Amino acid sequence: MIILSPGVHSFPFKLGLPLGLPSTFLGKHGWVQYYCKTALKEPSGLTHKNQQVFIVMNPIDLNLEPALLMVSFKKN
Repeated sequence: MIILSPGVHSFPFKLGLPLGLPSTFLGKHGWVQYYCKTALKEPSGLTHKNQQVFIVMNPIDLNLEPALLMVSFKKN
């Protein structure tokens, strides 16, 4: 157990994310969202919880997607 003195505290950390994660997305029929959760429990038993959403942007090279290379319309 760690006992903290009164005041503001910061606990920097790093977290490696797996390669190839889908990008954050919000759509009509679904979503992909990422977040971190924390909890701090006081000796009195009171628990403080927090949640922070973060964005993942995984670029896609559309030139490497065969389905997207097909002609989607024809000129008359």
